[in-house]
Amino acid sequence: MLATCFTLTRYPVHGAQQIEAYVGHLAPSSYITNVAAFSTADLLRRLRVLARFAVADRDANTQVLQSWIDTWTPAAAGLPAAAPCGQ
Repeated sequence: MLATCFTLTRYPVHGAQQIEAYVGHLAPSSYITNVAAFSTADLLRRLRVLARFAVADRDANTQVLQSWIDTWTPAAAGLPAAAPCGQ
């Protein structure tokens, strides 16, 4: 049950962690840098907990990811292919 709920939330949490790290990198003062650093660490902790849930129930995790791939692969097939860089 937990793997079904938490498997796909790993990716948005990782994106939020990257955004917080970027905000800390661009921060104009040390106060904002410190807040962003602690927020990034907190999101890393959450990501580690979510990954442990996924590893604890590998079969459910595999089923959730396979259903996600089956759902979105036909939608992605309709998108135009990206041109290589420089063309």
